[in-house]
Amino acid sequence: MSMAGRDLMLFAGVSLVGVGILFILVAVAAPRLFTVVWRWGGLTVVVPLGLCVILSVVLTVILNLLARGR
Repeated sequence: MSMAGRDLMLFAGVSLVGVGILFILVAVAAPRLFTVVWRWGGLTVVVPLGLCVILSVVLTVILNLLARGR
């Protein structure tokens, strides 16, 4: 494997760990951040809309910055 391939894999691994830690921190800090809860009898569906929107915006900015660097 080339050096660039190793660097890319290392970057991807560190990025995934960082995103995982970010998920944990956001879940602890804001457990009810725009969360929608639907209940039907014994079934409960929880959709974290706020987290999805924030994550989408952050990842879009990061990916645009990475694509601009190429």
